[in-house]
Formats: sequence, C-alpha cells, structure tokens
Amino acid sequence: MFLRAKTRFKDGKEHRYWSIVESRRSAGGRVVQRHVLYLGEINDSQKAAWCKTIEVFDEGGQRPTQLALFPEDRESPPLDCEVVQVKLNQLQLRRPRQWGACWLACHLWEQLRLDDFWAEKLPPSRQGTRWLNVFKTLVCYRLIDPGSEWRRHRHWYEQSALADFIQKIETQYGKAQRTWVMDRGIPTEETLAQMRAAETPMYYLVGTPKGRLSKLEKDFLKLPWEAVREAVEVKLLDQEGELYVLARSSGRADKERSMRRRRLKKLLKRLQELQQQDLTRDQLLLKLGAAKKEAGRAYGLVNLRLPDKDQAVTPETFRFTLNRKKLRIARRREGSYLLRSNLTGDNPALLWQYYIQLTEVEQAFKELKGDLSIRPIYHQLDARIEAHIFVAFMAYCLQVTLKHRLRALAPGLTPRSVLEKMAALQMVDVHLPTTDGRCLILSRYTQPETDQQLLLSQLKLQLPAQLPPKITANATATL
Repeated sequence: MFLRAKTRFKDGKEHRYWSIVESRRSAGGRVVQRHVLYLGEINDSQKAAWCKTIEVFDEGGQRPTQLALFPEDRESPPLDCEVVQVKLNQLQLRRPRQWGACWLACHLWEQLRLDDFWAEKLPPSRQGTRWLNVFKTLVCYRLIDPGSEWRRHRHWYEQSALADFIQKIETQYGKAQRTWVMDRGIPTEETLAQMRAAETPMYYLVGTPKGRLSKLEKDFLKLPWEAVREAVEVKLLDQEGELYVLARSSGRADKERSMRRRRLKKLLKRLQELQQQDLTRDQLLLKLGAAKKEAGRAYGLVNLRLPDKDQAVTPETFRFTLNRKKLRIARRREGSYLLRSNLTGDNPALLWQYYIQLTEVEQAFKELKGDLSIRPIYHQLDARIEAHIFVAFMAYCLQVTLKHRLRALAPGLTPRSVLEKMAALQMVDVHLPTTDGRCLILSRYTQPETDQQLLLSQLKLQLPAQLPPKITANATATL
C-alpha cells in the first residue's frame, strides 16, 4: 500500500487530494490498484503519520534503523526518517526452504530445555565450532527427514530453514564405509539358559508360542482368572521353576475373531471356485498353495480331500469340510497369549505392568527403525556408530514428547503425520533492490493453510513473529 495524490485546480489554486491505494496482481497477470481509503487534503505532518515506516537491520552500519518505503515511480514526501525507493519490477523470491518442521523440532528441543542441559557438556571449540549447534542439527535432521550424514551436509541443510533457528555450523565429516546394526534376537531356549547361568541376575518376561499352551491347558483350567485392568485378565501358573502367565483380552479377542472370520470366509469361497474349474491335480495343488499363503492360520481349520493322481478335479473328487474341533479350540484361544518369566512374584498387576513396559520398549525399537531410520549406519568406527545411535535416541526423545502432546490434544494423529504436515510451511527471502544500490531483504514464512492452522490451534501452538527485515550495503552482495 502507498499514498497517491490527485491534483485538481480549483478557484485558481492547486489542491492535492490523498488516498491510500493497494496494488494487486489479477488473474490475467495485470497489476491493478485498489482504492483502500480516501484521506482528502492533508498537511505534511498528517501525511508523514500515514506513511508506513519499518524497522530494518542495516548490515553496513550494524544497527537497526527506520525506513519509509516508496515505489521508485512515486514521489516521496519529506519525512523525519530515511526514505528508500524500491524497484518493485525487480522483486525477487530466493532460497525457498522447508521451515515448519524445523520450527516444530526446535520448539520441542526448547520445551525439554536441552540447551540448558547440554551447554556445559558441549562448549565451543578453540576454532569456534559450536558443538551444541552441531548436535542440535543432527538430532533435528534425524527427527524430520532421516538419512545419511553426507545427504544432510550436502543437500538437506541448505534446503531447510534450520540455520535460521541456530547459528551457522562448521563441521566436516570423514569418508566412512557402510555398516549395519543387527536386529535384536528373539529369546530361545539356549538364550534363556545363558541368562539363568549369568553371574549377574537377569530377568525376562517374554512371549511364548501357543503350542506350549496345549501342554499346560489342563493345569490352567483349574486356576481362576484375575483382573489386572479393564477387559484384561490373567492366570498365573508355577511350572518347573518358571512362571507362566496366561493373559486374555476381550478387545484382542474381537480383533482376532474378526480377522479369522474374514479369512475363513474368503478361503471357503476360493475352494468352491476351485471345485468348478477344469484343473489337473498338479494345477489344483499350486492354487491351493496360493490360497494357503493368503488364508494363514485359517487354512488349518479346513479338512481337504484331494483327488488321486490319475483323477480329474470334480466336486466329487475334491471336497472340503470345516474342522469344528479345531474351530472350537481356536475360538477358545482367541484373544489369549502365553508369557513366560523367571520373576518370582504372584502379583498379576505388577507382572502386567512389566509386560506393558516391554511392549513400549518394542514400540521404541520399531519407531527407531521406522520413523527415525536408525539403519543403515554409514560409519565403520565404533565411536561413530555409538554417536549415531545416541543421536537417534535424542531424536526419539523429541518424538515421544510430540506423541504425548498429540495423545492429550489431538488423539489419532501420529508424530510423523504432523511433521509432514508442518513441513509444507516454507520460508522464502524477498529481495527488493533500491534506487541507491542497496537491497532490502525480507525473510518470510508462508502463511499456514486451513488444515495447518487447525492443527496449530488444536496443539495450542503459536507461530513466531516474522523475522525483521534487513538491508544490505549493496545489491550485488546478495547475488
């Protein structure tokens, strides 16, 4: 917006009538001017009051200053502050970069007060390297868009706005070969035997295949169910120096029953189709193998009668029936699972609490491998591998903080979906050359869309103020 004057001669005198006008670009590409407010005849002091001034940082003088901006084709009025005429036809947008997710990651970092914790432990080096900023950059990168260190150093950092939140980072990474982190092993009988024989006492509470339940089912039938929380019951059985925990969940039973019905119904339909097809016995076996893979455990609930080697496939030679005995056993065990532990205690609620902690640990490993991409590790030295894992752990701390905030304020959303939504907020640098050879730079993030604004409101987050403008000594310095 700017002030525009219209001159009229009335009664032999020249009169100037002022208006506030806004320039807008229409759909056809033309620039049109919209009348905003009519001011009439105003004196110089009133005109100066209506002129908008902005505070900018003068990089040449290293100090803030007040400027009044006017287009180069408009006559500027005399004002108390410095008047700068800008070349609107040479306006440029530079350095579009991802901003929203970087801001959210730094907000979580500040919420945990990690700067206060790490400031003493990561002081700057003698060469001026800010190791705290290096650490913060690695953690935010692992949270937002995990990848290799080479990608972060050469590609991602320049296309993100993380440098606008922290100071410039000076670090260089050496050439490293690719190594991998091994998966955690599932405890076997040999592993459990080693844990029992260890000098330091080691305890375990692990899942056990349902096949062992068949051997212990008669003993479990004599025991009562004990409620540990809503819709969850357990039975405890001491057997050969170990404690077996049989847990039953009504919610899990409904889920497993629904999955079993859907797969079994689809399997029976497929078997009926195979009865009507003109197939050889070998072709039938191949199609049954595909149906077995798709049906999973539901395939074992059906008894099949296959044709002989020299017989054709007909409804008489190929028959199937539902095994109702196995179906009753499956129904009885749906929603139940067996745990095995060497913990000595008969408090079922405490044992269930330990098991829930185990599932949380497994969920943490899942998120580290999935969302935070802890593998592969592009290092070969043990110290670097340990540092990489620690960076991933710190990123997981930020993710858990965001997860708990979502659980309370926006249930149903995941941290990854929120980061992807916020990553759509970009930041650009608006360059406005002036007639005196300088350049006015305004760094501005894009305004959030409706869904992003709704997300910010739901999470009770408020975007920071736009960065203050700055003016360079000359326009060529910014090229």
